[in-house]
Amino acid sequence: MKSLKYIGNYSHWINPEWVRYMLENDGVPRPCNKESENDFENHIFNKFKNAGYDLTTEWSCFFEKNDLPFDIEMPVENAVLWWFIKQKPGQYSPLHVDQKEEETTTVARYWMSMLDYQPGHLLICNNELAIDYKAGDMFMFTDPDLLHGSCNIGFSTRLALNITQRIIK
Repeated sequence: MKSLKYIGNYSHWINPEWVRYMLENDGVPRPCNKESENDFENHIFNKFKNAGYDLTTEWSCFFEKNDLPFDIEMPVENAVLWWFIKQKPGQYSPLHVDQKEEETTTVARYWMSMLDYQPGHLLICNNELAIDYKAGDMFMFTDPDLLHGSCNIGFSTRLALNITQRIIK
């Protein structure tokens, strides 16, 4: 089974001003020895620590409109959570499963690259590696609870968008 379903290319949606801003500025450092805010974070951070990860700054995020000087309307309806992840060379996000808003909420998860693929810009979902993508390529996780992570072992900054969408039935 494929872990990522290609939705289409949304390069027309990407504003070069957003990309320029995020490349020139750092977002909120993660995990940066962040204190756990709930049981889910406590579990995942302990898992990272027990595996030997150093939880000083490993990437940065721009969370919704709190960290950006402009408004952005998401390219999917009912987006309940979204953030951009910025990884400089050598930064990574260990394998994890994203937190649900509520256990009873049905969600879909999307990932979109904001830049063309460069060697070393890696996304792994389940046991599949996403490479050779273009800026604006959007993928949906075939299961919102799939194990995934990312890293930048290349020579330029990696920038991507993550979206959680509430499914209304």
